[in-house]
Amino acid sequence: MTVDLPSLEMATRVILDTSPWKHDFDVLEIPWRDDQIQAVRNRTCRRGESDGKLTFGVMSCDEVVQPHPPVKRAIKLVTQALLERGYEVIEWRPPLHRPAVDILFKIFGSTAGMTVRDAIDASGEPPLPQLLSWYKDIKAEPLSCSEFWDLCQRRDEYRKEYNDYWMSSQANSVFNRPVDGVIVPVAPTAAIEEGFFSYYAYSSIVNVLDYTAGSFPVTFADRSIDFDMPDYEPINLTDRAIWRTYKKDLFDGAPVGLQVMGRRLQEEKVIGLMETISAALEDYAGSR
Repeated sequence: MTVDLPSLEMATRVILDTSPWKHDFDVLEIPWRDDQIQAVRNRTCRRGESDGKLTFGVMSCDEVVQPHPPVKRAIKLVTQALLERGYEVIEWRPPLHRPAVDILFKIFGSTAGMTVRDAIDASGEPPLPQLLSWYKDIKAEPLSCSEFWDLCQRRDEYRKEYNDYWMSSQANSVFNRPVDGVIVPVAPTAAIEEGFFSYYAYSSIVNVLDYTAGSFPVTFADRSIDFDMPDYEPINLTDRAIWRTYKKDLFDGAPVGLQVMGRRLQEEKVIGLMETISAALEDYAGSR
């Protein structure tokens, strides 16, 4: 959305200052809440100190597709940077993401994509490579009303299960609080060739949960250190296919980012967490 965090905060404030809920009935009436971002800043490590008082969950793999070497290195960099500044880091092993993301895409496709098909046909252009197999499946039928609401119920059950897990993280924290945010890959790859991106679960989980997330830059792929892993063992066929797209010379120099996820309606807090992570990375000697 912006190239730096001050601009992101300013843009969000400016938009909310226009009271958009007065013009769009779908917008919740939630003005900018400065106390939320200040609460994060009050627990952020002071420059040159190691007195951070925030807790982060870190997910290194969703148990379906393993991140490529540059993304694995980015996760390690962020984890080490946070620990060096005194923050608490907890391994994040929530309910599996893949089943919930499957539900989400069934909800998205519940009308068989008729409106999308009409728009593609009207454009006269071919669909994106990622949509080609779906587009050719002309036998797809819309779901019934009861089938649709069943999917919504299953989604909500998953949301409850995930919330319960989030709150249970308090038991693993020295601060005796649930995690403040969770660091997750945006995708299993660094920036990838056009038409080759095919695994959405790392980012789509935020949509399933209706949570807040912000992505941030970490590093760049480097062929001199991001080697193929000789001990790699595929989890499944999808994992193997995506792993095979990694070519260290091709990806060399590609940007690598992660995301930090907060709970519902925690936009101000997430911006604060992004500030915290960015400051820790800047000060971390291993990232330079």
